[in-house]
Amino acid sequence: MTEESDGDRFDRDDATTAGSDGTSGSDATPTSDTWTQVAQRHYEPDGDRFAYVVVSAIADARDVAVRDVRSPPLYDVVDATGLETALFAPDGTEPGDSNTGTVVFRYAELRVTVQSDGWVRVDGPADA
Repeated sequence: MTEESDGDRFDRDDATTAGSDGTSGSDATPTSDTWTQVAQRHYEPDGDRFAYVVVSAIADARDVAVRDVRSPPLYDVVDATGLETALFAPDGTEPGDSNTGTVVFRYAELRVTVQSDGWVRVDGPADA
């Protein structure tokens, strides 16, 4: 995985991502400069499960309870176990070492950014 700025990677990926209504993501998708952070949570590998932290951040962004985040199911959007392994599992070179990087994905109308330092940030479209 190459490291790119959020805006560069997101704009390029957006053109091929289907929106929740079945339209192409490029039709009405906010550009990188029209997003605003609406929630964030911190993942601790020895704490809550990774998927729970991601869904909790999404729930915070939508101002709903975690149990109300159902559509789409997180596992339909991203492989949370694979993402957790890629970013937080020891890399095997030295005891305690871990991987570094950032993964950005869409969850319905939201943009979710997961960093290897444990921060899960959720951005929503900025008000026009």
